[in-house]
Amino acid sequence: MNPKLQLSADNAYYHLRNAITTGKILPGERVITQQIATELRLSRTPIKEALARAEADGMVVRAGNWGYTVREITLRDAENIFEARMVVELACAQIAADNSNASDHEEMTRLWGKAHAAFAKGRLSDFLLASRQLHGFIAKCTGNDILLNLFNQVNNLVLLFALSLLRANPKRAAEIDAENKALIGAIKQKDKDLAGRLIRSQVVRAYEMYHQTLTNNQSNRIIKLKELVS
Repeated sequence: MNPKLQLSADNAYYHLRNAITTGKILPGERVITQQIATELRLSRTPIKEALARAEADGMVVRAGNWGYTVREITLRDAENIFEARMVVELACAQIAADNSNASDHEEMTRLWGKAHAAFAKGRLSDFLLASRQLHGFIAKCTGNDILLNLFNQVNNLVLLFALSLLRANPKRAAEIDAENKALIGAIKQKDKDLAGRLIRSQVVRAYEMYHQTLTNNQSNRIIKLKELVS
């Protein structure tokens, strides 16, 4: 792919990803290729490349012969995502505690500040994306490209339903804000055990809120988070 087309495909991908993660295109809804092409003033070719990438990330699925829809997360999917997040983010936090430096810590603090500012203004979508950006940077600080790729894979799926959960439980944002600040503190102190405990607590709390949302919606199925970490 030539550089110009690659740039257009990248722009289309991030536009699509933003539309999905902010709820502009909801799970189960059709992704209209021509609409995106018109919005971005691009041909259909880079849009198709973006959709193929989003499909590989698990964010969209093919809908017969007529295009793509945003992936709908089943109860089993959600359980698997929480389990994967527990393993991947715990490893990222602990390794980052060993490998990160003062410059990295400054960037973590900046990203937390960005998320905190969005939280203070009640912008849940911006807060969520900035918070996940912080966790992505922590994954980057491991220096392990394979682990970073695993984080990105899991994170794309987390974003498919995280905003809906946050809107259903807006008080959770304050908890996340505090949890992220404490996590940065542990990483700065190079306390990998504390960083691991904080991540474990954060993921379990997120799962509890997910379960609470199901209960509030009178779900007739209860699923349990498997014991992954002793």
